Amino acid sequence: MDVYGKSAAEGILGAIRAIMVGNVHGIAWTALRGRLNGSPDPRSSVAYEVAMLLIVLAFLPMSVVHASISGVRGAPLVEFDRWAGDRVRGRAS
Repeated sequence: MDVYGKSAAEGILGAIRAIMVGNVHGIAWTALRGRLNGSPDPRSSVAYEVAMLLIVLAFLPMSVVHASISGVRGAPLVEFDRWAGDRVRGRAS
């Protein structure tokens, strides 16, 4: 946060979160598409692929509601000060 500032750090955190959700959804989608085309990934199962696709779709509306409520309450996205204090005291978070 010292380098980018709070606003940029929150933007970076949001981008990372979006990329992570996209990766989970994309991996499952690619595996399911391969399975439907006749070349299933041996490291995956139909249950996993369908569950990940449905979970992402189920959590999307919930995350919008959560973000709206948090925005109204003025809740921070992350508490940078708490993490900095843990590092100073020698505890990794």
